Amino acid sequence: MAELYSLKLDEAEALLLKANPVLEKRGLPPTTRKTLFKDQFDPMFVLAVNKLSDPMDKRSNAVKLKDLGLSTKSFQAYLKLEKNRSYYERRLSEAFETTEYSAKTSLMRNIESGDLNSIKYFHEYTGRFNSTESTAFNFILVLQKVMEILARHVDQKVLDLVASEFEKEISE
Repeated sequence: MAELYSLKLDEAEALLLKANPVLEKRGLPPTTRKTLFKDQFDPMFVLAVNKLSDPMDKRSNAVKLKDLGLSTKSFQAYLKLEKNRSYYERRLSEAFETTEYSAKTSLMRNIESGDLNSIKYFHEYTGRFNSTESTAFNFILVLQKVMEILARHVDQKVLDLVASEFEKEISE
């Protein structure tokens, strides 16, 4: 509710507490933050985890927590409980799975702006160009040209000696 209506958690809790007279008239127990989620995570912790695992929110974790009225020490205290820590890790893993979309979007933006490294990466990633194959191909062409030149200008015995020594070096 706090996130949906841009309220601080205390304001949202105050609204919920206004419902207590109605609950009492119906014979239901009054509610507080702790009783709203009995045997579950503290809503403040869940809200903090949601903020911290949002990859689109570029603010620092300290700023995000401060926005909720929670200190970094308080959040660390939440993480001392195994249940909270595993929940936080699970939420981060889920958020991380969607980062591929952000990476592709950023790559697309960089390509559109003419970033040469991004363009090169894109062509390698899609298999349209492989710089290592291109380098190997260029090396073979250079080696062929050197051998042709040597064949025109060097005695056959010397050429045979160079070829055998070259083969020997490669096989080692």
